[in-house]
Amino acid sequence: MTKEAYLEELLCKAQIYFSENSLKKIERAYYLADKAHKGQFRKSNRPFIFHPVQVAIILCELEQDYETVMAGLLHDTIEDTDISNADIEKYFGKDVSKLVDGVTKLNRLKFHSRQEAQVENYRKLFLSMADDYRVIIIKLADRLHNMRTLQFLPALKQQRIAKETLDIYAPLANKLGINTMKWQLEDLAFSYINPEKYQETKEMLAQTRAQRESYLEDLIGSIKKVLKKLGLKAETFGRPKHIYSISQKLDKKNSSIDELYDLLGVRIVVDDVAGCYGVLGAIHSHFRPIPDRFKDYIALPKSNGYQSLHTAIITESGKFVEIQIRTTLMHHTSEFGFAAHWQYKKGTKSKKVQGELKWLQSIIEHNDEKLAPNDFLQTLKFDLYADEVFVFTPKGDVKSLSRGSTILDFAYSSQTEVGHRCKGALVNGKIVPLSYELKSGDQSEILTSKTSEPKVDWLRIVHSRHTRYKIKQYLNSKTKKDLLVSGAERIKKVFFSEGLIFEQAIQNIDLKAFYDRFQLDKVDDVFVYVEQGDISSMEVVRYVKKQIEKTKSPDLKIKKPVFKKRSDNVGIYILGETNIKFTLAKCCMPVPGDEISGIVVIGKGVSVHRCDCKNIVAVKKESPERLIEVSWDSSPGKKLAYTCTFRIEGYDREGLLQDLLSIIYSEKINLKEVRTKVSKDNTNMSATISIDITNIKQFYELKRKLSDLEDVYSVYRLNLGLES
Repeated sequence: MTKEAYLEELLCKAQIYFSENSLKKIERAYYLADKAHKGQFRKSNRPFIFHPVQVAIILCELEQDYETVMAGLLHDTIEDTDISNADIEKYFGKDVSKLVDGVTKLNRLKFHSRQEAQVENYRKLFLSMADDYRVIIIKLADRLHNMRTLQFLPALKQQRIAKETLDIYAPLANKLGINTMKWQLEDLAFSYINPEKYQETKEMLAQTRAQRESYLEDLIGSIKKVLKKLGLKAETFGRPKHIYSISQKLDKKNSSIDELYDLLGVRIVVDDVAGCYGVLGAIHSHFRPIPDRFKDYIALPKSNGYQSLHTAIITESGKFVEIQIRTTLMHHTSEFGFAAHWQYKKGTKSKKVQGELKWLQSIIEHNDEKLAPNDFLQTLKFDLYADEVFVFTPKGDVKSLSRGSTILDFAYSSQTEVGHRCKGALVNGKIVPLSYELKSGDQSEILTSKTSEPKVDWLRIVHSRHTRYKIKQYLNSKTKKDLLVSGAERIKKVFFSEGLIFEQAIQNIDLKAFYDRFQLDKVDDVFVYVEQGDISSMEVVRYVKKQIEKTKSPDLKIKKPVFKKRSDNVGIYILGETNIKFTLAKCCMPVPGDEISGIVVIGKGVSVHRCDCKNIVAVKKESPERLIEVSWDSSPGKKLAYTCTFRIEGYDREGLLQDLLSIIYSEKINLKEVRTKVSKDNTNMSATISIDITNIKQFYELKRKLSDLEDVYSVYRLNLGLES
């Protein structure tokens, strides 16, 4: 194929909807790109110009404007040739030069790791996209053609590029509503990531194709007769099936290919919205609909602008068939995205684009959150993949949240301060716990209090990474010093259990490599991350041990300490001994499973406390030499009872205390004491309850059940204060 043929193929696609003047500009861009890439070849041995031309053709198929098509032709010139951005602006204008700059790769920048380079590319990509959404469409076209020619690259590169395509670029195409690009990227990436499974799924589809097509042809004929009889005009056709999505559904549902609801799919396209609902009524009247399979994406569009009615029916022969009903405009938007050229001929481009790109704002916010590269990538994937639920505010406004979001996620999505002050919520007029998982159609009202503030427990019940970040940010600002202290103690204990002293161990490894491995700026960061649960202390120990073993340092001998076995059932080791006098502190009442520490009390032995007890914190500051190593005895034997006191807070109602006690009795836990108090306005009730348990797991199981009780909004253990 000659270069002239390349240009001819491009102009053939472009002339379908471009004017003569626009075609001449595109032709000029082609000649500049051809001249700039002269003498350059792709891995396939084709002239390099073949790639930008194919990118431009893809953009024409997506019906993009002529500036986007020109930028597609020129997108590699700044990086790979002597052409500068100033040259492009001079010949083709500022808009085209900005688009080219937005998709230019960052190979000239230096990074510590491939992951860091990848993250910085994404960050610049999304910032450019916020400035002009067409940047990402060019990038997607570039990636699609690269995937079509991936066979010419080494196997390792094929895997890396295919995985990135499946993780980032295909979901991005979905977010932009470009379905025709999404499924191509998914299928191409899948064929390289798991070629055997790809081929297996492809063959399964091929084996049943003739039977499916025959069945669909008969069904479509029946649907057409029904619609014609009712005087409803519509275009009806079968919906294409894509290999990756079918494979995913087979894995998820663990079913055979014949059992999938939407393996057989019919699409019905009508002229207007009223026609959509008319056709839906006709389908449900003549075929048996499947309960809970109806979705109205016309009234509640997806965040990418997708609109359609989805339903599923069971035919007389027992086959499951999914039916999608939409207007011509909705169908075109689904295939080519909201940003197609024809969408904004009437001058509504700016308003339309702004409305469809609301989801981009949360991704841009990641740049302000200063996330580590790995966290940024995980958050990005979460945002791109998350399914949606639609929740109503008390005023009737609709908020789109990721599926799995809780009341706390809803509160923080409204405003950070609303999240910080959240004390409870009403969903559909009923009080629910903060852990309540929202469903589409729920109407939610957040209840706030000036005295309420984020707690560590909140991190376990939120779904959104953004919500988790905001809670952590608040907790960090309040307890950074405490996190450092408790985190250091935690990790030093783990190192000691492996026969290592933390400070000595890290001085014998490459600190720069250590920081890069765990995305740290300084040693203190590891204490905070471990305490917050972002890094596993055992993972740190394993890494350090491995590095020490590589260096074979004679100063460090990794040998686990030997603890003496106890001979009775008192439940505590003190410095590995069992014959040292001790008492369990009444201020924090530790139970097996708690992190514990000991305080030497002259004449009384050792007072054993929880590590988060205020007494421990005070002694660390004033006389740390009084602290002593203690641990629970985990050897099998008689289970002892330990007193645990906790407080339950909730909205007062008749029968609440009875419900609480019923749960405790059902767990067969010994109840020692109950004290209750009702607020002056009779709206809130608190109960202080003491029970006997054998380990902390019992308390957490009880806490979970009590927290799920209607009208209960807080359950926590008491720390009774400093001992005298």
